[in-house]
Amino acid sequence: MNLQVFILIVTCIVTQCKGCSYGQRSQAHIVILTDIVRYSQGYEELTNIRFLAEHFTSPANSIDIIIHNIFKDKLEQYITENNVFGNLTYVIEKRYLLEDVTKILWKKFRKSERFSSRMARVLIWVSDGVIQSFGQEQAVPLKAAGVEIFALGYKKPLSPDMYNIMSYPLETHKYEWLRYENVRLLISDLAMSVCLSIERNLQEAKKSLLSDVRLVGGSSRCDGQVQVLYNHTWGWLYDHQWGRHSADVVCRQLNCGPSVELLRGGTFGTGTGHILEKAACSGHENDISQCILGAWREEDLAHKNQSSGVTCFPNRFESVNLVNGSGGCDGIIEMSGNGTRGRVCAWNFDLPEAAAICRLLGCGPLVRVQEYMMKPESDVVTVEKVSCSGRETGISQCIMSLWSTEACFLNVHAGIVCSESVIDKVRLVNGSSECAGQLEVLYKGKWGSVCDVQWDMSDAHVVCRQLGCGAAVSAHKGTHFGSGSGPIWLEKVYCNGSESKLSQCGAVTARKVQCTHAQDAGVTCVGEQFAGVI
Repeated sequence: MNLQVFILIVTCIVTQCKGCSYGQRSQAHIVILTDIVRYSQGYEELTNIRFLAEHFTSPANSIDIIIHNIFKDKLEQYITENNVFGNLTYVIEKRYLLEDVTKILWKKFRKSERFSSRMARVLIWVSDGVIQSFGQEQAVPLKAAGVEIFALGYKKPLSPDMYNIMSYPLETHKYEWLRYENVRLLISDLAMSVCLSIERNLQEAKKSLLSDVRLVGGSSRCDGQVQVLYNHTWGWLYDHQWGRHSADVVCRQLNCGPSVELLRGGTFGTGTGHILEKAACSGHENDISQCILGAWREEDLAHKNQSSGVTCFPNRFESVNLVNGSGGCDGIIEMSGNGTRGRVCAWNFDLPEAAAICRLLGCGPLVRVQEYMMKPESDVVTVEKVSCSGRETGISQCIMSLWSTEACFLNVHAGIVCSESVIDKVRLVNGSSECAGQLEVLYKGKWGSVCDVQWDMSDAHVVCRQLGCGAAVSAHKGTHFGSGSGPIWLEKVYCNGSESKLSQCGAVTARKVQCTHAQDAGVTCVGEQFAGVI
């Protein structure tokens, strides 16, 4: 039996949510559905469910815990005798068929009369690695309703099937116990990402409070003590929860390169004036105000030597090319900026990043990612991690972290092979007109279909624009226009919606085991009479 936890977030005063920003208000709906316990074993694991729920508890919250276990009476006795959930509300369900899961989730969503467009809706799935009771078919309508989906691999790695269920970017929605020293640290990081999701509609209000950041006491604008302008008053950041992700966000906001060195303890002088207790970031934010923020306090002389500091790389990487390959569309990834070269460590490099680089180089779709064993070079820095959506128009728009001048583990660097053939044409077939139907692309002289993995309205808009059919009405998945035949050319497409044709988007060629014709993408456009709309 699989461990699976679903969390749909409910009304919450974030001031009292342990994982969220101090002093901010937001709305959310929380339901936890779990089969973390196996038959009559593993009851002690339920304490982790309580720990997760307590990150969001407040008098205004409505939190339901639904536990699946066929030994209901025995589990009920254990929970009662050990006061496992305290004052939290829970029920134990024996039923756990696919239709039961779907009904339970939608019932919980609809039960709150406070449901509104501003209420955050989040689904968190904690899995032991095998998925049988929930899949992409059930996830699609939840996503369409605005539900953000997270996944946590509990004791086992996540199944690859989960990648099609989770929201993107995967870096902030995928969590695995094997990457953490203990499960409590894992749950705290997960809760922070959930809080960031809840607070997304508060970004404007948070920015009006924390409006600016600067580095002082260093040798340049890109190193020094972190100071923030909070409610029109400059103060400093306490170093208690100061980490590499937060440092990278500060460097990015100042238009510097990634952080090189993280500094604590008043390295650039003592803190004076007001104190911001924390700024906890995931590393994907562009502004420190988007992070989880602590309280803003008056001067505290007892902690004046505990200010946060950072040294940022002085410049961003502005260009990218491929070296040591057979041509301009394959080889080792090399970035450059202001005379500095950098190569990317292979361990944190994946398809969206590779597709973005193929796009930026004017090549065709990504064919594969490769690994290269390389000797360290004194004039080349190692980029620890690059995070792209696949839709970027410049490499500087990707999020980067450095490992300073140290070589990455085993000196394995990332390389890619992009196709030298581009997508020549697109068409829609099996629909009522040339502006609606299953999508086919002309690639290497033959028509073929596109897999619906990550297929969305941004991609559909580009297809409609290329065909002269106006704006997209729907981005269809599955067999909406019937099953196609012939080759499946593309597995994933990454458009930002502004491109004039599909060949300008990032894309990944299809792998045989990943897609079938039951996953053919389709499009419905408004029609050629509206061709000038977009």
